[in-house]
Amino acid sequence: MPEACPKEALPEKKTLFFESVNSQDNIQINIGLDEFSEILPSGFLAILASFAKSLGFFDPFLRHFYLPMKEVKYTIMDKIVTLFSSIATGCSHIKDINHKLTPYTSAASLFGMDRFPDQSGINSF
Repeated sequence: MPEACPKEALPEKKTLFFESVNSQDNIQINIGLDEFSEILPSGFLAILASFAKSLGFFDPFLRHFYLPMKEVKYTIMDKIVTLFSSIATGCSHIKDINHKLTPYTSAASLFGMDRFPDQSGINSF
């Protein structure tokens, strides 16, 4: 299916001016393209993460959940948070983490991580 508005047809930046009868009410609107590289496709994750933290949702995991596994870069809690986030962003398979979650470092920062672990780190979990 072709794109409705191909990228090469859009201007990089454009400024629109609207003048009213009263010169004090002039409006200027700047329009431009953005890569949206820091935007999570599911903005719901930020809201859900904040709500879960305020309820202490992850506290029982910290107190009662233990797995005897090696922690190299990510802790067990980081992996639990990644699973939680993958469900919230609609990952239907573990492999979806690589393209629906891992690229979004701003989402990982909600949980104090530089980035989410990729699916290979979660598979062994």
